[in-house]
Amino acid sequence: MAKRCNWCGTEEIYVDYHDKDTGVPVQVNHVGSMFTVFFSGGPVWDYATAKEADPGAYALFFHRLLRRGIYFPPSQFEAAFVSTAHSSDDIKKLGQAIHWALKGLPRGKPVPSGAAP
Repeated sequence: MAKRCNWCGTEEIYVDYHDKDTGVPVQVNHVGSMFTVFFSGGPVWDYATAKEADPGAYALFFHRLLRRGIYFPPSQFEAAFVSTAHSSDDIKKLGQAIHWALKGLPRGKPVPSGAAP
């Protein structure tokens, strides 16, 4: 078994995700239906901690989602929204695309800026 990142902790759902799935440290901040994804091993509370997130990983994630037809915000400093206009099939497609996009990110190391196609 690979050494776990610090963000994984001991909660079963995170251990399973880390060991058996993608193992990419990600934080999802949300308010209501608005959310933002940060590739960071620690919590993101403010602009200073947001700047510590991996912009190269976000760029690669963004471009991988585009390949699946998902138009996500192009910057980790912007928010995505879920609304009543999205069907349950849309949400399922989003979940599958996010899973696929995360699996394409390098495990446990920063992504160089400009690495996205």
